[in-house]
Amino acid sequence: MMLHLHQGSSDAQRRGSVILVDTPALQAMTDRSQTLNADQPPSARDVITLKVKSEDGDRTYVVKMCCSETVGHLRKYLDKHGGAGLPGYDIISAYPERHYDDDSQTLRSCGLSVNASLLLRSRKRVPTAVNKPMKG
Repeated sequence: MMLHLHQGSSDAQRRGSVILVDTPALQAMTDRSQTLNADQPPSARDVITLKVKSEDGDRTYVVKMCCSETVGHLRKYLDKHGGAGLPGYDIISAYPERHYDDDSQTLRSCGLSVNASLLLRSRKRVPTAVNKPMKG
C-alpha cells in the first residue's frame, strides 16, 4: 500500500508540476524575510504573483514580479525556465480573454496589479498562401 501511495504522488508531480521562477522580486522578498531590519520599506505591496500555465497544461510557473516590470520581463523569465529554442507563444488571460503581446507595457498598465492566472498558448503559423490574393 505504501508503494501505491508513493507511485501516485510521483504521477501527480509529473502531470502537474509547479515551478517557482527566480526573479529579482522573489530575491528581494527572500532577502527581506531573512533580514530583521525594521527600517526597510514595505515594498512587497508592489509585488504580484502570476500563475502561468504552460501550453500543454503540465506545468504552472509561479512568477513573483513588481508591477513596474514589463510583459517583456515576464517573457524573459518564462523563456529562461522553459529552455532555449521555445516556439513563439502568446500570454493570455482566459476571462476576460486578453492577449499580452506588447513587451514594453508594464504589468500595471496591462491591468495586472493584483495576483492573476495566465495561460501560454502556442502561436499558430498561418500559411502564406492564405494571405495572398487569388489570381483569376
